[in-house]
Amino acid sequence: MEQQPLCRENIKHISWIDKFHILSLDIALGTLGGGALAKTVTQVSLPLTYWIILPLTVWAIYTTDHLIDGLKVKENAKTLRHYFHYIHAKKLAVAGALSATIAISLAIAYFNILLIYFGLGLGMVVLLYFVVIKISENKQYWLFQKEFTIAFAYTAGIWGAPVIIAHFNLNLIEWLMIGVFFLIALSNLLLFSWFEYDVDKNSNFKSFVRMIGKQNTTVILRYVFLTVLIVELTLTVKLFNDAGNTAPAIILLMMTVVLSTLFLAPKFFVKKHKYRFAGDCIFILPIMLLI
Repeated sequence: MEQQPLCRENIKHISWIDKFHILSLDIALGTLGGGALAKTVTQVSLPLTYWIILPLTVWAIYTTDHLIDGLKVKENAKTLRHYFHYIHAKKLAVAGALSATIAISLAIAYFNILLIYFGLGLGMVVLLYFVVIKISENKQYWLFQKEFTIAFAYTAGIWGAPVIIAHFNLNLIEWLMIGVFFLIALSNLLLFSWFEYDVDKNSNFKSFVRMIGKQNTTVILRYVFLTVLIVELTLTVKLFNDAGNTAPAIILLMMTVVLSTLFLAPKFFVKKHKYRFAGDCIFILPIMLLI
């Protein structure tokens, strides 16, 4: 499943859908889906600023990550995403900084002190992650694995405010749903690294998959998907008559089924990077809960 080297001419003919995906706008939109899921499960009222700050922050983080990778490989980029971020680095750096500044300003102006402290703590984790990957060019630390760190930050960023507003007053099933969401985010990132093993190896990008090997990751993904599917099926059956949580349980199940399908049919989804588009779009599904 080795990716073909990037041809510079390809960048001139990418569609608006490709640009939407390359710029991680689908991921930013997916945070709104995650927010809808968190709102439904915790049953709290979220301020308008939450829906603005969340996608701005996540987009700034993902853009920074892609810029770091793109500037590392430069003209030798093996993927369109990294090459695009390399040739548009200055514009994207300004846009990312502006996005982060707006998000921070809105948080300070409208969030309560507890949410601000939570945001600062989470921001420090993300900043530390970027510092570690910058200073450890030839090393890889177990504590700051890309997939685990981003999955944690993504989950915490989406669920943190709703949980705090709910005063942490959640039942076991609701906490379990948060745990399942984290595992979905983690398996999504592991699956992408699994698909891109050859690209990461050729570009010398670090990943958990490269560290433990593709075969070992395959075994881990099998167990993760199996475990999550069993938990979700159990939740769906148990909550069948619970009007408030049945829909979220079904949505989580649908998200995992899509990821499992990508894992089971890699030869089909590796073509034209279908796995990335499908894998990122699953987080948009929960927006249906707001209808």
